[in-house]
Parts: sequence; C-alpha cells; structure tokens
Amino acid sequence: MEGLTLSEMAEILGVPQRTVERRVQRSGIKPLTKEAVYPSETLDKIQDAKRGRPSKKPEPAQ
Repeated sequence: MEGLTLSEMAEILGVPQRTVERRVQRSGIKPLTKEAVYPSETLDKIQDAKRGRPSKKPEPAQ
C-alpha cells in the first residue's frame, strides 16, 4: 500500500500542512491508516481544489 502524509503533500504543493488538511477534509478523502496516510491520487484531487468562499449571487430584481 502506497500513500502520502499531509506533510509530504504540503511540501510537494508548497503550501502549509493545515491548508492541505483542510483541502483533504473538504474533498471527503479518508486516510488509509491511523497514521493519516492518504491514497496517492489525493494530491491530484486537492491540487486543483476550489479555494475561498463562493461568490455572493445578486438577489433577483423584483
């Protein structure tokens, strides 16, 4: 079984570990082991994850 830890993914992506942790959680990816080793494809999935809050939609005119 091969995988990556949060710190390894953070180093590859060049972002803080907490950022990677949030992206993984939002993506709904569960760790493979109790030591939080995630599947190898997790890096690809979170690399292009949407960031920030969604834009506010204007209220429809009445």
